[in-house]
Order: sequence, then structure tokens, then C-alpha cells
Amino acid sequence: MQMVSSSSSRFLVFLFTLILCVSLWYDVSEAKKRRSTKPHILVVIADDYGWNDIGYNSGELSTPVLDSLAASGVKLNNYYVQPLCTPSRASLMTGRYPIRYGLQHFVIQPPFPAGLFLNETTMPQRMRESGYATHAIGKWHLGFFDWEYTPTYRGFDSYLGYWTGGETYYNHVPDGSQYVGYDFHNGTQDLLSANGTYSSTWFAEEADRVVSNYARDSSPDKKPLFMYLAMQTCHEPLMMPPQPNTQRCSHLQDENRDIFCAMTSNLDDTVGAVVKSFQSAGIWEDTLLVFSTDNGAHPQLGGSNWPLRGGKATLWK
Repeated sequence: MQMVSSSSSRFLVFLFTLILCVSLWYDVSEAKKRRSTKPHILVVIADDYGWNDIGYNSGELSTPVLDSLAASGVKLNNYYVQPLCTPSRASLMTGRYPIRYGLQHFVIQPPFPAGLFLNETTMPQRMRESGYATHAIGKWHLGFFDWEYTPTYRGFDSYLGYWTGGETYYNHVPDGSQYVGYDFHNGTQDLLSANGTYSSTWFAEEADRVVSNYARDSSPDKKPLFMYLAMQTCHEPLMMPPQPNTQRCSHLQDENRDIFCAMTSNLDDTVGAVVKSFQSAGIWEDTLLVFSTDNGAHPQLGGSNWPLRGGKATLWK
């Protein structure tokens, strides 16, 4: 396993290019040696996650899984993402600056008849062309007003998650919005059985299902995995996960920071569960993991970008 990690859209354009180049490099340099040569690729995006929210940068929060992965990989300590959710995700999916297709200013709100232009070629489409099975889990936020804008029409073979930018973690409806509707889906179908369960639980289970299915597939020409895991944590609303690890957060006095800490711990545990799925399937050593945040943290909602200035929705972070 290799890991590229850090935290604030030159990097996203670079990341898109890096992932594609890795898959192509394996094709060229190793194809003559083995039939199945391409690495599995796991891209994990945290939401509203600050520089000072990951353990190896923070004196407050503990993320042992992410710390261990970073220690055995490569840390990118100076790169840039966009200041908000939609622009960052659009850059990642296309390898192009969001100003090229009008998504640079703000996020796609639930009632907006907008989305990533259909003439934009996405990363999963390119990965399909390179021989990968493509799977998306988690937050989309690139449009859903027409089916053609949803994940399984944009290059992903499967999808489980929510289409909008933010919602409650248990009931999966927008929080504090006049636009209320259930938003948790398996492909294009509402997944009503998810109601009442913290989102990361479903995300980890879906990742395990995809990887387990791959491990059980005995066909000689099965495709390597490209998995895009876009976590809900630590986006608002602040909601305590089930069975929080209170020992990691007992020293914190601020209520928002305390809940944010528990959500960060849940994020760390979820990444650990997904890594374990890859290990159990015997494919971890052939996996490239990339971990990033979509933008900086929201300081008023428990996150911290210290010692960097600014935060979410600003060009400083």
C-alpha cells in the first residue's frame, strides 16, 4: 500500500493526473510480466476537515489509523483544494479548474437545476477506459436534477450515498433547510433501510461488500478496483456518532470541539474498517490510497485550521 496524504485547485488537478498516470504506467511497464498489473485505487475525501484536525498535526485530536497510514506513505504538506464542496469535487472528478464549467462560485443547492456539465469527462469514465471497475460511496454534490447528472450515469458502476451537500447523519434529510426530502440512495433507488443509521456505518459496509465481491470473483479477467469514498464527516450538522470513543475526546472543554472530535474519531475508525476490508481480501499491498479533505474546517463548528488562517469558504486555510 502507498498513501498520499494532507489537508487545502492545483492539487486536485494534479491528483486526477496522478491517478490516471499510475494506472497507465502499470500498463506500460508491467503488462509483459503479469496479466493483472494495475493497482487498486482508493480515494478517500473527508468533508470540512482542517489542518489541525488530523492527529499528526494536532495536539488535541487523535487519529491513529490516519497517522499510521501517513507515516508509511507520502505526506503532501503544501497543496490546494477549492474553498467549498462542489468546486473541489468537480475539480477532482474532471482534472480541470471549476471556472471552466461555471462551478467555481458556490455549491449546488438542493433546488438548483444545475450540475457538472455532461460534456465533461470524469475520472471514473477514464478509469473505466483503463480497465477498472468503478465504485462511489458517500457524498456526490455534483447535481441530481436529472438522472444523467447522478453518479451511475457519470462513470461509476455502483453508488451508495447521498446526492446533496449536507444532511443529518441518522435520518438523511437536509438540516435547517426549507427543502426537506430523504436523500440516501443505492444507485438510483432510495435506500429507506438506512434511515436511523449513522452514514459512516453504511459507507463501511458498502466498501466491504464491494471488496468482498471482488475477492470472491475467481474469473481470470476481473477488473481492478477504483473506489471513491467521499465521507460525510465532519460536515455540519454536528452529530455524535454511535458508541463514540470518549477517551479520545474527554480532555476537550468546548462542546462543538468535543462532538467534532468524536466525529473525527469515527472518520478514523471508518477508514480503518475499509483498510481492513482490503487487507482481508488480500489486495492491500496492491492498493494506492489517497486521502484528502475537500476544503478547510469550519472553526465555528468545531474544526480547526491552526496555524493556517481562514477556513471553509475562504481562499485562506
